[in-house]
Amino acid sequence: MEKHLSKRIKSLPASATLAMASKGRDLKQQGKDVISLSLGEPDFNTPDFVKEAAIEAINQNYNSYTPVDGYLELREAICRKFKRDNDVTYTPNQIVVSTGAKQSIANVAQVLLQKGDEVILPAPYWVSYEAIAILSQAKCVSLPTSIETDFKITPEQLEAAITPQTKMVFFNSPNNPSGTVYTEAEYRALATVLEKHPNIYILSDEIYEHINYGVGNFSIAAIDSLYDRTITVNGVAKAFAMTGWRIGYIGAPAWIAKACNKMQGQITSGANCIAQRATIAALDAPVSKIQYMIDEFKKRRDLILSLLAEIDGVKLNKPEGAFYVFPDVSAFFGKEIKGHQINNASDFAMLLLEEVYVATVTGDAFGQPDCIRISYAAREKAPPGMVLIEGGTFIMGSIQDDIMGDWNTAPKRMHVRSFYLDQAEVTNGEYLFYLMWISRVFPRKNKNYSNVYRAALPDTLVWRSVLGNNDPLKNYYLRHPAYANYPVVGVSWLQANNYCRWRTDRINERIMLNEGLLKNMFDPKREEKKSNDEEDQEVKKDLDLTGINNFNTALYYRNPKLLFGGDSAFYNKEKLQKRGHIKQEDGLMSSEIRLPTEAEWEYAAKAIVDEREYNTLSGRKKYPWRGNSTRSRRKKGMHLANFKQGKGDYNGLPGWGSDGADITNRIMSYEPNGFGLYDMAGNVAEWVHDIYEPRIDNDFNDFNYTRGNTFKQEIIRDDGTPVIIGNADIIYDTLPNGRIFPRQLPGSIKSVAVTKENNDSSFAYAQPNDISLGKKKDSIAMNPNAVVESYKKRNRVYKGGSWKDREFWLDPGQRRYLPEYMSTDFIGFRCATDRLGANFDGHLFAKEALEKGASAVVVAKPIEQIDKNKIFLVKNTLQTLQKLANHHRKKLGIPIIAITGSNGKTTTKELLYSALSKGYNTFATQGNLNNHIGVPLTLLSMNSKTDIGIVEMGANHQGEIAELCNIAEPDYGYITNFGSAHLEGFGGVEGVIKGKSELYQYLAKNHQKAFVNQQDAKQMELTKDMQRILIDTKAPYDICEKGFIKIKTPSHVKTNLTGVYNVANILTAMGIGAYFKINPEKIKEAIATYQPKNNRSQIINSKGRKIILDAYNANPSSMKAALENLSKLTGNFKVAILADMFELGDESSAAHQEIATLAANIGLQELHFVGSFFKGVMSEKGIKHKNTEALIKYLSKNSIPPKSTVLIKGSRGMELEKILPFLK
Repeated sequence: MEKHLSKRIKSLPASATLAMASKGRDLKQQGKDVISLSLGEPDFNTPDFVKEAAIEAINQNYNSYTPVDGYLELREAICRKFKRDNDVTYTPNQIVVSTGAKQSIANVAQVLLQKGDEVILPAPYWVSYEAIAILSQAKCVSLPTSIETDFKITPEQLEAAITPQTKMVFFNSPNNPSGTVYTEAEYRALATVLEKHPNIYILSDEIYEHINYGVGNFSIAAIDSLYDRTITVNGVAKAFAMTGWRIGYIGAPAWIAKACNKMQGQITSGANCIAQRATIAALDAPVSKIQYMIDEFKKRRDLILSLLAEIDGVKLNKPEGAFYVFPDVSAFFGKEIKGHQINNASDFAMLLLEEVYVATVTGDAFGQPDCIRISYAAREKAPPGMVLIEGGTFIMGSIQDDIMGDWNTAPKRMHVRSFYLDQAEVTNGEYLFYLMWISRVFPRKNKNYSNVYRAALPDTLVWRSVLGNNDPLKNYYLRHPAYANYPVVGVSWLQANNYCRWRTDRINERIMLNEGLLKNMFDPKREEKKSNDEEDQEVKKDLDLTGINNFNTALYYRNPKLLFGGDSAFYNKEKLQKRGHIKQEDGLMSSEIRLPTEAEWEYAAKAIVDEREYNTLSGRKKYPWRGNSTRSRRKKGMHLANFKQGKGDYNGLPGWGSDGADITNRIMSYEPNGFGLYDMAGNVAEWVHDIYEPRIDNDFNDFNYTRGNTFKQEIIRDDGTPVIIGNADIIYDTLPNGRIFPRQLPGSIKSVAVTKENNDSSFAYAQPNDISLGKKKDSIAMNPNAVVESYKKRNRVYKGGSWKDREFWLDPGQRRYLPEYMSTDFIGFRCATDRLGANFDGHLFAKEALEKGASAVVVAKPIEQIDKNKIFLVKNTLQTLQKLANHHRKKLGIPIIAITGSNGKTTTKELLYSALSKGYNTFATQGNLNNHIGVPLTLLSMNSKTDIGIVEMGANHQGEIAELCNIAEPDYGYITNFGSAHLEGFGGVEGVIKGKSELYQYLAKNHQKAFVNQQDAKQMELTKDMQRILIDTKAPYDICEKGFIKIKTPSHVKTNLTGVYNVANILTAMGIGAYFKINPEKIKEAIATYQPKNNRSQIINSKGRKIILDAYNANPSSMKAALENLSKLTGNFKVAILADMFELGDESSAAHQEIATLAANIGLQELHFVGSFFKGVMSEKGIKHKNTEALIKYLSKNSIPPKSTVLIKGSRGMELEKILPFLK
């Protein structure tokens, strides 16, 4: 039927920007992680003062049709804006408000252009100009420009393009797509041409007016000779982040405005009433109100320009406005890249999209076929090498609960979320400089260095802003105040170690430059200076900074003549002859920067807030080991040897002013089982133990070979010269996550790990008979001259101390273990933090809360502009929240049922809520609000109408359930089971039992009742001496054809649940419901109508496939239950897709292997393993996938047969729900 379309619409080209965005969306739907740099839409929210004006308009009942040309008040505001910002005078009858600036331009074209007219479009131009002119039956005349002219036309070009048919010239400044801004002088020069042609009209599109980086914006309508034939187009979409509000406007001669008004009245009529009222507030506001957006855009511009400048072949201009860059990529035309023949910019843009999933817009659409447009308006995701910056409260020690609370009785978890260097953190700006240095010194086009830059790129990005003073950790932040407002980089431990070495070298390099010993290798005019100095032949020599030719502190100390690959041209010979090389004892060079170990971090953190403890010896600190000596080399096994003996400022940290050490000395390298001082908390002066475990090849994945507590020794030849890593000597390791990582970089001294067999010391090693490893009462035998060596798997040191070591050496405090190559936002001590939202600090919402009806706000710091009578200022908002919740709970006086357990607690809670709601006004925990914040919020959500409350309690370490019970004070409790979940936190299944049974302990102590699964022998034993109501969780059942459970009680209860493991959950809800005297038929109805959600045992029928989606969480217990259930279901073709289980600690490998073995032996027709943990399992069956994205790629090419039964099971972080579109 397309033949019936008009010729106008057939001749109209599709929007290139929208077309590329559509292609990007298609790829996203296929599971691709597309970075969108194509659309020109600011990623900021509309400013609050604008939104408030809109809300006020709604409250004042602005809901009727508006005048076609806009409210008079708005047109008056536009006149004020033109006069204030552009020095152009208009009256309201010269203003027409439209539904966006695009409609404003279309109106002008329709009323002024007709067939035979020509429109001059200086290229590059906005894509819609050409289409709008075509719809007006005019002919477009493109006026080409180039990067060399900054994409600006000259008066001569304009004069040459004008013909008798020329009716209009379009100007767009700041320009989309080039960012070019015309100056007043340039416009006046063009005006001298236009003055000769009085029948030519000028359309000046100034929509990006305020997004200007210093040039300033001049309006061509301010030129008196052109005023009567200039139509100025503007709007609020770009500058005020109001793209969806759809408000544009023109200022024009009255007769043109009248014609536009007439045209608009027959098409759209007046613009939205609420948006118009909000626009009045926007236009009357000073530019300072939106300066934060402009500043952010400028930062992004500068960053992307610096990164693009490093790519050979890319030509750039420097955009002075808007939020686009428009690089010329014609150097790539005629080449083949990754199998793609690049003939034009469209091919290049498609290459970026299809190969690296970066969406841009081809320059053809803008009249400039050699370029592509890259938008930095949106920060959906940072492209490689770019660091995404978001607002939010950065909390250095974000925690599950207060680590300092009751630290002597129960292990706690502390998440340390950024790496710490000599009392200072690493900001995004600093790390970006590091990335730029890497890319310059080790250019990617050199095959030897191809993976150096990629290895340095952060995988987890860390966000910024002020310290969270309302957090219980406020007194022991390990964050330097000077960095409180800076964004921080998140990297893996390996990356952080490399950065530490680099930072040490760059500081010392700068010191050398300041001392005049090195030539200024960074002087941009160095090349010019060389060419003019004919006498100094060495200066003429090219100081190539790539590869081996970089400054290395360790090599400089060892043999400065070998630095820079032996190239003496880098040194200032004259200065060197006068003062000689700098030595360590001169005290000029920076001490070595290194990362603290986890043991050091946690122990130092503890010491900041705790009272200092002393042993019986007067004046001595209490150390976590036996013995009184502190600096005896003879007894180094009994104490922590000083890192900087005899000299040094102790790494620049305070607290050592009385020891007479004021000269920086090189950090000593100690043998295995040696120790080191690192007083990272300042004035703490605590020394901590860090056992060494030698690395062997088979243990690579278990132990970090570059970790601070792994000792290395330099390889020195017999003649005393060090072995240096050359440009071709880089050894790359392929890490378990697939990342390729260099062990050492060129220019550094080659080193090897120190082992018992590989060291030059007569150090006394402990033998196996010196060690007693058993239950808690056992101890580690102490050798007066040596510390024990960890040699057994169960006692191995992972990243700075095993459980046994920690229990012996330090006060309890739970540690989190991850491989050194991982950087993650959900688990502890990595060099990363959670990705926080734009307004994470609750204080930012205080004013809004009051405006929305809150009587008062509870805050931890004063807030200006809020009535003091409406503020409760407290020391700790979290503790206040918990106390308020407890008080509220007591006032309610209703029965509270607490539910916890390893598996099934959420399903049980929801089933019980459904049952009890049949007879009571019941309130239950919403979603997953089951922690130290969620439980108080749940209690505070209950009100006087609530009859019964159900509180879900989650935990991943001992002591947490006890704390939640003290807040909720439950009258009843139920534990679903004790399973293999959160083993890393609980320290094993026994820890799980102890942690979960804290609920029973609370109930027994307070003479309350427990509902107990009478089929669970362990729970029966634990509750034998307390009040309890037994629940029979065993009953006959059937699995119906659709896979749902049918309980064969006398009344036969049908359900929408799958999995045998849910039988106990169903019967528990029925049993507790019966205890509270709910009608049995009502209970049956509640169970039958319950629908699982949130990826918990959901059954989805699609194209004949039965999909069991159970991807909310996973642990060994639930994984086994799901597989056993799958084996019992009917069906000829069964498929299991199993993904990694998280937080299993040392048990992870064995647990994944056990699941893999089970899955391979239950008769499945197809089996898939997903993730790095399953990657290491041994299994005769099953296809392994690196991650969920790899699985999606497989499924897009290999379909699972119809009429299959498919189990999808894995931890939430694996995001298995993403594969559903490829199964449906």
